[in-house]
Amino acid sequence: MVSIQIEHLKGFMADLLTGSAFDIYDVEEVTITTFNTFHIDGRIRKEFYSREEAEEEGIGLFSKWKDLRPVCFDLIKGKKAPLSFKIVLHLCEEEKKRLIEENDLTYMAESIGSFVLTLRYEKGTAEVITGCAMNTFIPDKTPDHVWDRVVTAKLSQ
Repeated sequence: MVSIQIEHLKGFMADLLTGSAFDIYDVEEVTITTFNTFHIDGRIRKEFYSREEAEEEGIGLFSKWKDLRPVCFDLIKGKKAPLSFKIVLHLCEEEKKRLIEENDLTYMAESIGSFVLTLRYEKGTAEVITGCAMNTFIPDKTPDHVWDRVVTAKLSQ
């Protein structure tokens, strides 16, 4: 787990709210505080969809960032910056599998629950915190180190 301070806030916010840089993530939760506090639970309510819709659209456990991004943008945009926000994202399943294979982590694939990013903004500063949610305890921290390295490299671009 690492905490990375965002130095180029304007570019980061543009990538987050209007670009596609974070579209490969699923949304666990979003909390945005402006004149009110808005909380979005990213867990999909499957009963909202017919069985055919769920199968056709490939409805998973969480909403995709690309689907919630416009909602979050509408809550944040304006003349004033938000007081704060917290966004918890999980690397989508396809990208998780690719990351596991590319980094020779297949021997522990069943133990890796999710690669997580927590994006936090408050008082004009933003940070990204990495994390690896495990399904079972393992003393090997290799998945954490791989994820930390991948995120640090992407954010430095």
